[in-house]
Amino acid sequence: MSVEDSCRLCKDNLRIKGTLSNTKKIFPSKKVANEKSVNERLMALGLTLSNDNSRSGRICRSCFRLVVRIEEDFAVFRRWQEAEEASFSTVEERLPGEEVSLAISGVQRSCPVSGEKRAREHTPSETTHYVNKKRCTEQPTATPTPKLSRPTAEMPVRRSLTEVIIHYPSNPTGDKMECQANIAGIVENITKENWRTAANLIVRHKELFGRLKENILKVIEDESKLLCNPYKGFMLWRSSAADLKAFTFANLLSDLERMSPFMFSIFSKITKRSPHSTCAAAAIALRGREPRLSAFAYCVDSVLMYGGAKKDVFKRLSKLGISTSHACALAKQKELKLLAASEDIKSTQCRQEKMPIVCDFEN
Repeated sequence: MSVEDSCRLCKDNLRIKGTLSNTKKIFPSKKVANEKSVNERLMALGLTLSNDNSRSGRICRSCFRLVVRIEEDFAVFRRWQEAEEASFSTVEERLPGEEVSLAISGVQRSCPVSGEKRAREHTPSETTHYVNKKRCTEQPTATPTPKLSRPTAEMPVRRSLTEVIIHYPSNPTGDKMECQANIAGIVENITKENWRTAANLIVRHKELFGRLKENILKVIEDESKLLCNPYKGFMLWRSSAADLKAFTFANLLSDLERMSPFMFSIFSKITKRSPHSTCAAAAIALRGREPRLSAFAYCVDSVLMYGGAKKDVFKRLSKLGISTSHACALAKQKELKLLAASEDIKSTQCRQEKMPIVCDFEN
């Protein structure tokens, strides 16, 4: 294996399937304008590499990204250092004659203290209260350095160059296009099939994410139309007395997850995967689109009727899509009572038809 086939820093093999990939030259023969070479960047950080034929002149992309991160963090370190030097000069001006030592950049600085003051003994005062009062003077402290955080809603700074070559049947040589800085990372990660990173960069791109919103809304619109179709068997359409008696949140949650997975994931994320909150939010939102999706509203009506709610309560909640009108609630309660009465009659008839069987062992 050649010397140039390995990274200068991490010693990893750079030749994949016979070709050098994901590598960058340390000492480039042709320098790009307004861009520092790898050697110049490392020299600025304090690492000098020799251009020797016995050593590799390439580094991998991982090490190059690490160098870029060190440069960014080193700028923060410089600001910390300047703040410490400023605080040292402030302390030196406030306390002349006292010993002050601060370690800045590995150098120990100290101010001499006179021998007479060092040889003095502390004279205690009459009361400890007086001592505490004298010693409660404010001690000089360094100015707090503000916490620096990297912005997450902006596109990261990119120093590499990304190019795309498209080969057409009419143009075998291909058209070479240079990607702009705000889309270069997206193109690179899509090519490498790093879908998570590519999606994160797409969200940060304002224009591209604006176009993507239209497609997201189209998916939500299609799933809403499917749920509002009365022939698809969605559970909120089943508002008969028998169906309401068998109504459960588990079945409604199952229908939402099966028929509208994308919209279900949105409601589930908003409610932190609370099944009851997810079902209630989806039912109220869909009833604003299609008032006939009233199974959940009739269940709320039963709770309100059981609690003795007045007509004005139904009037206000029906405007919000939470319940039906008071007249519809009364009509549905009558249906439920008739269903319960018919079931009681059937159950009594079954009990009367079932006669006890007596075994006569004597005959």
